[in-house]
Amino acid sequence: MMQPAHYQGLGELIPASPFRTDWIFAVTIIPVVLFIVTSATEHGNPSSLVKKVLSHRYANTLFRGSGSSRQVILVPTWLMILMSMSTFAWFFQVEYMLFPWDLRGIRLWMADFAVITGAVIVRYMVSFITGEISGNRELFREYLFNIFSYYNLLGIFLVVTNFMIPYFTVIPPLYLIASASVLIGILYILRTVRLVSIFIMGGFSLLYLILYLCALEFTPILIFIKYLSGTV
Repeated sequence: MMQPAHYQGLGELIPASPFRTDWIFAVTIIPVVLFIVTSATEHGNPSSLVKKVLSHRYANTLFRGSGSSRQVILVPTWLMILMSMSTFAWFFQVEYMLFPWDLRGIRLWMADFAVITGAVIVRYMVSFITGEISGNRELFREYLFNIFSYYNLLGIFLVVTNFMIPYFTVIPPLYLIASASVLIGILYILRTVRLVSIFIMGGFSLLYLILYLCALEFTPILIFIKYLSGTV
């Protein structure tokens, strides 16, 4: 006769996913709602956004045609982007057991959100101030226009990926996180190349370009990597 005790521990054989909690559902579904709202109000076209990211000429035409007055004031879009980036950073940290300052759960997510938001704000402020001081206002505005396009495309991609990581059980979270990390790296390289091309075509000093790259492209990435690894 079978002993019931043999089955008492079966529920523990499949541990609960750390990605499936009430607050994780909230931070993954809110960007989805924001994306739907912004898509309806801004009439954005994902294919046009991809073309803008991949084609410098197309992005330049859009910038010259629409100007830069609305590139940094789309609050719902920015909230979607920042929440999506923060949530993916949290998934990455949990998957690879990286807990800076021993933060976990929603406190870790809030720290990620604060660090990412602060980095984006500092980048925009420094770029704006540098453009004003150097007399290259239009050049830096074009750069910020392109930066927003890259952030926007990344945010849309992460909206989908973040929702799949905890709830799309067909593909293990590790594969989704690793694939998304590769795409983020590719987008970063494309963005850096776009930065270089914009400033070279604009006649910007090569020395200042190198200093700018080090200050606002490479150094923040190194700092963020150290943050993710818990060594800062």
